[in-house]
Amino acid sequence: MKILVIGATSFWGYPLVESLDRSGHEVSVFSRDPRAFPDHWRLRLKCSFGEISHAHILEEALMGVHRVVTCLSPGYDKERAEEIEVGGIRSILESAKTAGCQGVVRLTTPSPLRQADWWPMAVRRRADLIAETSSIPTCLAEMGWAPEMLAPLRRGPQIWLPHPRSAPCRLRWQSRANGVARLTELVARENLPKRITLRGDDPASIAELSTRICRDHARTERIFLPGRVYAWMSPFFPAVSHAGQRLIQAARQHETTQRSGAENSLVDWR
Repeated sequence: MKILVIGATSFWGYPLVESLDRSGHEVSVFSRDPRAFPDHWRLRLKCSFGEISHAHILEEALMGVHRVVTCLSPGYDKERAEEIEVGGIRSILESAKTAGCQGVVRLTTPSPLRQADWWPMAVRRRADLIAETSSIPTCLAEMGWAPEMLAPLRRGPQIWLPHPRSAPCRLRWQSRANGVARLTELVARENLPKRITLRGDDPASIAELSTRICRDHARTERIFLPGRVYAWMSPFFPAVSHAGQRLIQAARQHETTQRSGAENSLVDWR
């Protein structure tokens, strides 16, 4: 299958390209910054770069492609968030229809709770609605957060986490490798579902999660901060702030009663 990954250098996009290539698919990549492409991509894959709003560049990248995977994010720029994600998904769907693509997989996120910033999720929901109502077959894939999302919260021997009261629910965790494997299988399906949630088998609360990390890394010290502190930290530590908000966004009320499952998804986290 010929597959184009847009946002190929993103958190999920990069390992997905590698996985699809190993699986024998004909993969092409699209990104805003060509400097982010590794050398082995340039030798093996069709690499395109430019702004998604440039229809002629996007349509050229889509020619002959069977399926498109979009890994868009509004980033940290509140002023450009609407243009990047909402305008981006609209351009991709229009160009995919013109190019005769058979389907689009859009990576999205669970609904937010409590202290999460409203604007990234509001933009994301508007983009989701555009994808859901498109005439071209589109799958919204909600990705469960991987342990690697905790890496920006590490500061030396300390790990800064939202206070359990900010995210009291149980969160579904999976390793990045397991998440990419599930996503690879989804992208290659002949018939795409309208919406699917790809999560691990390991529900845990913030308190349980940090306890396991400290158990495996004896020198690690937990520092719990209220969720609103992450918004205050945003201008100074954007990576820490963004990861902390994602922890809060990942919580779901209905997961509070679920029993803890296998713990292997956290074993390899460093």
